[in-house]
Amino acid sequence: MGLKNTRGWVLHVLAGQGILAGLGLVFIHLSRNQKVDKWNRFRIRILTSNYRMTKDQLPLTDVLNSKWFKETELRISAFCNFIESKISTTGKDYLIELQFHLKRIYEAGANLDWVDLQSNVDFDIQLDDQYYQGFLASLSERIGESRFYWRTFDPTDKADQEVICEDLVDDIGDTYKDLKYSLLVLRLNTVESKENAIWQIKFDFDTHWGDHCMNALYGIHYFLKK
Repeated sequence: MGLKNTRGWVLHVLAGQGILAGLGLVFIHLSRNQKVDKWNRFRIRILTSNYRMTKDQLPLTDVLNSKWFKETELRISAFCNFIESKISTTGKDYLIELQFHLKRIYEAGANLDWVDLQSNVDFDIQLDDQYYQGFLASLSERIGESRFYWRTFDPTDKADQEVICEDLVDDIGDTYKDLKYSLLVLRLNTVESKENAIWQIKFDFDTHWGDHCMNALYGIHYFLKK
């Protein structure tokens, strides 16, 4: 899988958002790669004041008391419960329910405030690889033939006209991994876990799961029209 299909989001996304320009030191924390644990994903921490100044950030107490934090937690929890459920729904009926949850978590991620991150803690939370592979297999069975779809990587880039094949199972799997991790961290119920979880949800929305979520909605939209 090439740079575009892996999102290239270690540096590609950040450079595209202009975040790398003018930075002094950039610390990229690769704590969730395949060798470190079973998540097979990158977590990125940018620990520079330059980056943090590019976002309007609120104190933790303000974010915790906000409408969208409470709504975000509820929606992420509902999404994860739906993905983990043993329901027998398949095909278009499953896609309709999936579409409902994806729309809700996307709206929540977009409206969640940035928290003023005061700590940088890496929590030892992992998703069992055997469980995750079984989850992907089950997801594939439920989706059935409505799995692969085509799109351009960046529809706003006129120079990028390459059409790539996307995988709905990959989209949902990556979205679930990001959000499940943050939800588990949040439920550790410490000040550090809360602020790191909220920051991670928002950062991953901007750089990873938000793209997967929107791409999945795009694919589902056309699958349901058939």
